[in-house]
Amino acid sequence: MAVADAIDDVMDESSESHDDDDDEEEDEESAAIARVAELKSQLSFNPSYETFDAYIQALRSAMQFDELGAVRQEMASRFPLEPRLWLEWIEDEQRVGADTGTVVDLFERALSDFVSVDLWVRYATFMGADARPIFERAVDSCGTHFVEGARLWAAFREFESDRPERVQKLFARQLGIPLQGLPDLFHEYEAWSNTALGQPPRPVPSHEKALTVLKQLLPFEKAVAERGDEASWDDYIAAQVGEKSPHLARCTMLFERALTVHFASESLWERYVIFSRVHSRPDLLRVCRRAVRNCPWSATLWSQFIASSSVNDDDGLSASNAILDEAVSVLSSTSSDGVVRVLLEMCYAVRRASDPVDGATLRSLFERALTYDQYSDGRTLTEPAFRLYSFWAEMDVALFDDRKTARDHWDVILRRDGRSCAVWTQYVEFERRAGDIERVRTAFKRATHALQNTGPDSLDPICRLWLQIEAESGTVASLDDATLRCQAILRRRDRAEQRRAAAAAAMAPQQSSSTAAKRRSEPAVAEDKTRPAKRVRFESESSPDGQQQQAGVRASPGCSAFVQNVARETDEGRLTSAFAAYGNVASVRIPVDARGRRRGFAYVTLESPEQVQSAIGGLDQTELDGRIITVQKAGVSGAIARRHEADAGATLFVKGFSRDLSQADVEVALKSQFGKHGVVRQVRIPPGARGKLKGFAYVEFASSDAARAALAENAFQLGGLPVSVAMSNPPRKNEDDRGAPPVPTFSQSKRHVRLDVAAEDGTSPDGAPARATAPKSNADFRKLALGRAT
Repeated sequence: MAVADAIDDVMDESSESHDDDDDEEEDEESAAIARVAELKSQLSFNPSYETFDAYIQALRSAMQFDELGAVRQEMASRFPLEPRLWLEWIEDEQRVGADTGTVVDLFERALSDFVSVDLWVRYATFMGADARPIFERAVDSCGTHFVEGARLWAAFREFESDRPERVQKLFARQLGIPLQGLPDLFHEYEAWSNTALGQPPRPVPSHEKALTVLKQLLPFEKAVAERGDEASWDDYIAAQVGEKSPHLARCTMLFERALTVHFASESLWERYVIFSRVHSRPDLLRVCRRAVRNCPWSATLWSQFIASSSVNDDDGLSASNAILDEAVSVLSSTSSDGVVRVLLEMCYAVRRASDPVDGATLRSLFERALTYDQYSDGRTLTEPAFRLYSFWAEMDVALFDDRKTARDHWDVILRRDGRSCAVWTQYVEFERRAGDIERVRTAFKRATHALQNTGPDSLDPICRLWLQIEAESGTVASLDDATLRCQAILRRRDRAEQRRAAAAAAMAPQQSSSTAAKRRSEPAVAEDKTRPAKRVRFESESSPDGQQQQAGVRASPGCSAFVQNVARETDEGRLTSAFAAYGNVASVRIPVDARGRRRGFAYVTLESPEQVQSAIGGLDQTELDGRIITVQKAGVSGAIARRHEADAGATLFVKGFSRDLSQADVEVALKSQFGKHGVVRQVRIPPGARGKLKGFAYVEFASSDAARAALAENAFQLGGLPVSVAMSNPPRKNEDDRGAPPVPTFSQSKRHVRLDVAAEDGTSPDGAPARATAPKSNADFRKLALGRAT
């Protein structure tokens, strides 16, 4: 009975154990199903490589093979798959009894993504007796793999083991390749020959050379094994590709090994594509396709694909056009600059493909690229856009002899990137090729003006180039003129830099001393609260000196600068930074209109008239936020200010030409028209709003006699319009009394009321004894104001 009870107990325990196992299995199955549902939801809004991978692993765990195939196909269409995923896919297909053709197709697709010894060995094993062609392809592809190549050769020899003569040839081939374990391979070959053939092994002449190369490769292999970063692979590849006669198979294998690890490296793929193209590799286009599959965001790789395709595209660039359309479709949603880059590359392909060049196709591509230039509203010029406009200009001249349109393209470049020495240098060369030395000189003048505040690395080279071209193509007089201009510009630049350095050096002690003074004065201010004020001032926005004073700051007359042609996006802080190099900025005021928009001019108050004069010399006619600003003393017109620098009797005022003309064209036309009457020192053409001109200019001669003689040119045609010519004689309004203190006018000022209250000593401002008065009401103030106004 006891035994029966014991047996029953054991059976009960066993039943309970089975029930627990069943519960655990059900829990695991439920968890797997829940994980599948969760990842499927994630995949709908985040179809990344990692999410696809996790979803596939969850489907495998849940044994949901029906859905697994569709998900894998979707992932493979989006991304190149690593060998692990392909091998799992192949195993699952074999497990469910897929036909041979399906498995072979999967192996071929896998090998088109990445080169892998594992994939090749598994492929050959799957093919069984028909594996020899697969092994031959495998050793051609991976036989030089330093680390895993020996395993592939060993599998090949094992397949051919029943044919000693083939094995002997395989040993000889492998002994000539520098692979890991090569020194031991010869001993293995020797033992096999003595056993299988009953004779010593045949000598392998290439073996000694392979051992020598092996010693050269070991330091690089050690570096990539220890570090594995892209830099170590770069060094390794550079050493092999840079040889006088590079081993193409070994170099190709290095690229493949590096890209298996760093498959998203744009630079590695680009180097691989160029290497394949330089050495005319038959798989060039396959490498290009793999590159853009791994880095679809790279406009550089798409451009390389187009260039490579055009080399052997015998069907009127149809293949290149198909690649272009694919690239535009991929890049348009992420990178407008990238689209411009690939369209420009197609322009280059069209130029190379036909002789004569298909101008209509080129122009169509240019215009198509222009629609993707997202900065065409005048902001910074990107590198692809610069190349687009400059190449377009070259083609307009070469194909259509249309220099006017070409210069329009250059105007776009210079308007958007006019502070680059390299850009101005290319523009000068463009004008020089046209053979018009006057336009070259005008280009240099524009360049030195635009670059005068950019530092020595930009201004000095353009000055040197100007003098070089004048020496090669100009006259002694023109060389002297260019030399004087360059010297003056460089001196002005050097003085400005010295002033900025001095201001920066003086700024720190001034700030610390002003802080200390403020702290010392705080108790005195507190003690002085009961004292009656000497003077109370109420000021409007428009103070007499054209500025808005800060509380407690009283600037002396002549300390304000008037700034014209200020960009609307320029704010007070930007102006303060510009003027700080020339002195202490007391205040900055930018008037606004009724809608709160800046009106395009400003008033800047400095500490002394000397600082104002210094700021005028350093900032007048310089660029600020894309606009050429004019700086002069507040209250003095530009013409009056310039009258102190030049003889007014030697300057003509020219007006009436179209505002749509370019500044360069107007300057060249005026110099040509007036130059026959005497030496033209300079032509000043004030800029207007939105990149247009104001329609008038000043022409300054070396003498007043030349200017009077040039009056005969009145009503000459410029741009199809008659132009009036007169002596420049601006009015001298307020010129003589501009240093006098301003007189307050109450009838015109809305909020400017100045009241002189009795001082502490009991005297009125005019020196008469002050009478005690009761506090005034608003009516009293009104009577006082009306009485003074009358």
